[in-house]
Amino acid sequence: MKKLKSVLLIDDDKDCNFLQKRTILRSGCVEYVEVAKNGEMALELLKKGKHTPELIFLDINMPKMNGWEFLNELKKIKDTFEKKMVVIMLTSSLNPDDRLLAETYDVVGGFQSKYLDEESLKQILKDHFPTYFNFQ
Repeated sequence: MKKLKSVLLIDDDKDCNFLQKRTILRSGCVEYVEVAKNGEMALELLKKGKHTPELIFLDINMPKMNGWEFLNELKKIKDTFEKKMVVIMLTSSLNPDDRLLAETYDVVGGFQSKYLDEESLKQILKDHFPTYFNFQ
């Protein structure tokens, strides 16, 4: 099984980040998980380029820079990265307009409710990185 090099969690909820990071690391699907508390912090991490994530889990409602603002900034710089990135909106929002808006961003590969569990992570990997993993 080929692992993803890096996953980025962008959420201001400390407990959510803890649980989702643990779920991702336990899956064995990634070498490194980075956490950013808002979109601004995430952009700084991306620009530093230490670990370019293949997969980003993004919350919508955050201070300083929310998920939509982050996506607008990512759109401007995404072509500067060697790897393709897939963003999964992972949110507590029940607003159907949020799902529709997410679909207008080509980098967004999915929209689902918090919290990430093993089964939903496996489905995301199967959908977006099928050559990395041997799924039964």
